[in-house]
Amino acid sequence: MTTPRKPELLFLWHPGTADIFSGYGLALAPAHLVGLVMIDRPRRADPAWLENIRETFGAYELAAMTQTGERGIFCQMHIANESLRYLAQLNHPLTAAIHAALLPLLTQTPTVTLTLQWDGAQRCWVSTIGEGGET
Repeated sequence: MTTPRKPELLFLWHPGTADIFSGYGLALAPAHLVGLVMIDRPRRADPAWLENIRETFGAYELAAMTQTGERGIFCQMHIANESLRYLAQLNHPLTAAIHAALLPLLTQTPTVTLTLQWDGAQRCWVSTIGEGGET
């Protein structure tokens, strides 16, 4: 019997940087991750956007992603095909701990679903809310 492979931890990398990222997740498929996406950069998330998330999905969960308290939202991430090349494995001191912390999401998958795409002009990841959990 073969031991199931642990899903790969991928980061939503900012091209042209060594280690700047906007989120990370476990790869369920090449374009489907489950994990955390930063919502408080460059400024704190708009409460109206969070209300839209609540109205669409019923609930959401946030967690601090930085030492200064910027938050991320637990979600499923569908990565636009043209942005797949910006998913990366990063050599980060917390990689093993992040991977372990995300493993429960494999059995308790968040209902929040976002489609994400790298926007080269704005130099950031842009999200679109998936209606009712579908994208």
